[in-house]
Amino acid sequence: MIYKLKNNFMKKLKFTFILCLLAVLAGAQKKVAVKRLEISYDKTLHLIFNTNVKYVDAKTDIVAEIVPALNNIVRVRVNNENFVGSRGLSVITADGVFHSFELTFKEDVDYSTFSISGDSCIKTAVNVTTDKSTHLIFPKKIIYYNIGNEETLSSSTINSSNILKINALTNEKVLPTSLFVVTEDKKYYEFIMNSNTTADTYTYNFTDRENVAIFDNTSNDRTLAAVAEKCLKMNRTISSVGEKKNKLTCFLNNVHINNDVLYFTFEIINTSTLNMNIDFMKCFIKDKKTIKNAPEQETEMTPVINYKYVTTIDSNTSNRFVLAFPKFTIPDKKKFEVEIYDKDGGRHLAFTIKDDLIIDAKPI
Repeated sequence: MIYKLKNNFMKKLKFTFILCLLAVLAGAQKKVAVKRLEISYDKTLHLIFNTNVKYVDAKTDIVAEIVPALNNIVRVRVNNENFVGSRGLSVITADGVFHSFELTFKEDVDYSTFSISGDSCIKTAVNVTTDKSTHLIFPKKIIYYNIGNEETLSSSTINSSNILKINALTNEKVLPTSLFVVTEDKKYYEFIMNSNTTADTYTYNFTDRENVAIFDNTSNDRTLAAVAEKCLKMNRTISSVGEKKNKLTCFLNNVHINNDVLYFTFEIINTSTLNMNIDFMKCFIKDKKTIKNAPEQETEMTPVINYKYVTTIDSNTSNRFVLAFPKFTIPDKKKFEVEIYDKDGGRHLAFTIKDDLIIDAKPI
């Protein structure tokens, strides 16, 4: 009898111990708090962390990537418009913290940035139109900018590295889209776009100075021009990069490098009976589209000098010129493209320059 009581007591004690152990383990198994955010197709969401990001995982319908040269920021875009339900996004930062997000789709979202530390961006509404250029003047050099939907707005830096130019691409109301800018002093700017053809203000100065333009290469203009002149005199060594269409031809002659500046020598030939009036020429780094219907991101490259570039090529004439850029390489899954648009709208040339031509640039 005593043995049975002792045996039952030991069983109860063992059972109680197991329950206590399970309770302790359950208490030690902490849940990671989920941050719930909304995201739209026309706005890129930027997540700003306190330290560099080491790992990113995004589920179907979401594209998430670390911003090049800004390893504490994750850029998030919608790959499938109007997805139903929520999608997971996981991020691990250099301090070992695991961040968990739940993203739901919304047609128009009020915000396009989220800071983990709670520090808010400088948020401003700006006017845009096709009739006037909007200029945003920052206290420091621009190191990154992004437009959520590039079908509605065009953007480019000018010769001054702290000024961004914005234009609407349609006279209709600009869709709710995002513009996010980061400057050299690591300040973050978030902009709301207003379509307004009658506004008084299209220039926004975020500095406390009147002399606002920052020119990186002003003292080197003569040196740049002298090197560009040497490039023009070199024989053509690249024979397969360019495009010929509608009796217009543009091709790349050479790529040279001098003091960390890349010099691209181009030539445009007009064999038609009509003059070519160039509306604009742009060079940009763009995503290689690998996912169907995925929004493409492009970064326009602004030359530090455009030597002997002209906007009118008369009938049966040609123009050889040089565009120089600070040294760069093309990231994986990106491509470097050149586009030239005629003012008349009917003639458009476009071609890609491969990374190996840049890596093998010849010293001059």
